Amino acid sequence: EKFDPYQVMDCLKEGIIYHEADGKMVFCNKAAEKILGLTQKEILARSSTDPFWKSIRENGTDFPPDFHPSFLTLTTGVAQENVVMGIYKPAGQLTWININSFPILSQAETFPQAVITSFSDITGFKLMAEENIHKLQFNFDLVLENTDEAFVITDKNLEVIFYNKAAGEMAWQINHIRLQTRVPLLSLIASGEARKQIEPMLPEILAGQTKDFIRLYNMVNDSRKVLQVTYRPLYKGDVVEGIVVNTKDITEKYLVEQELISTNKELKIRAAELSVSNEELEQFAYVASHDLQEPLRTMTSFLKLFKRRTTTLDEKSKAYIEFAEAGAERMKKLILDLLDFSRVTTMSEEPGLVNCNELFRQCQDDLALIIKEKQAKIIVHQLPSLKGMPSRLKQVFQNLLNNALKYNDSNQPSVELGCTDKKYFWEFYMKDNGIGIDQKDLARIFIIFQQLHEKGKYQGTGIGLAIVKKIIEKHGGKIWVNSIPGEGSTFYFSLPK
Repeated sequence: EKFDPYQVMDCLKEGIIYHEADGKMVFCNKAAEKILGLTQKEILARSSTDPFWKSIRENGTDFPPDFHPSFLTLTTGVAQENVVMGIYKPAGQLTWININSFPILSQAETFPQAVITSFSDITGFKLMAEENIHKLQFNFDLVLENTDEAFVITDKNLEVIFYNKAAGEMAWQINHIRLQTRVPLLSLIASGEARKQIEPMLPEILAGQTKDFIRLYNMVNDSRKVLQVTYRPLYKGDVVEGIVVNTKDITEKYLVEQELISTNKELKIRAAELSVSNEELEQFAYVASHDLQEPLRTMTSFLKLFKRRTTTLDEKSKAYIEFAEAGAERMKKLILDLLDFSRVTTMSEEPGLVNCNELFRQCQDDLALIIKEKQAKIIVHQLPSLKGMPSRLKQVFQNLLNNALKYNDSNQPSVELGCTDKKYFWEFYMKDNGIGIDQKDLARIFIIFQQLHEKGKYQGTGIGLAIVKKIIEKHGGKIWVNSIPGEGSTFYFSLPK
């Protein structure tokens, strides 16, 4: 049986029309008749530019015959694809079709000798899409109507085309207008001052800029609110078609922010006053400890001179002199420690890269005698290098090591030093097997002149850990301790990288 291409085309759901070079239609399939609502004879009696065809664009305007896809392909030789057109059937029913037109060219020809146009009925899809858009628009309008924020939308002529319920409850003068009434945006701004401020900026907003204002407004219910009003360009594609004005009530947020600003100012003033007070106190401690040394040296010298030149004193008198000398020596140590404590705050040593391994070796050398006497076991893990004041950091390591050895009654004292990388800082630890510290005393040990034991049992003035804490804090770190009485203590301190 002979193959019939026309019979195949009649089986297609898409409409097919064959145009000759002069635009005359010489063939159409059954689907074309059904889609267009015409018989084959009625279709073939016309060309694509025939005024009979009443067609529109998607925006509802007329579709000029000279722009029909088949005519454009005939005159330019360029295929036209996915062109949407509305066609009115003879009974007046509007049908939406999607058109593709393709040229038939021979190798020697510049313009097509014919054009094949295919089209499909997309009315159902278009109606469905429009319904979905309508639902989305309805939901969008519903959201805008029920939000606490005010929205006012204008066209490019700055006439209001939309506003929501909240706009009428804020500083917009719109309760007297209807949605169908177009009024200038500026006429709805209740505040004359705000109107003067925004008016010269409207051309800039239409040019693509966003403007934001925070002002105190008189509301329609006679209350006063702090509102944030934002003017944004309304785009359709790349073209500004109007302005969207969004108004938010930020009164509560604004009051909280103002309270925070006020509190911060007050805290800064108090911090400055406290800083001056601390500086004065530290200066006093420095001067006092420095000036006290001279009379103490005089007293100590006279006690020694008196002791050498007096040979007739009884044992009780000699004991009194020895008590006085011991007291003077303790006073000297207290003064020197107080002087050292005051210098920590005003330390002016230039920070540098500190090798903590080398620094701790120096501490072990300085305390070699007590380490040997106690037969202590010192375990040191790899330590980092960091930026700090070498002499002060050495003081930290030495004071902690000295305390770990001093407050240790074990047959073989053990001290372990290590460090953990905590991403933004180094966390050091020094663990011992000493006498430990009661939980209720953990906070006291870093306070100046706080001693947990009876005087004479352990040497010291109770200022060492206070100095350590101050040095670490000056470096931007912190120190704390975990301890179990009778089992030992672990001191932790952090230093920035």
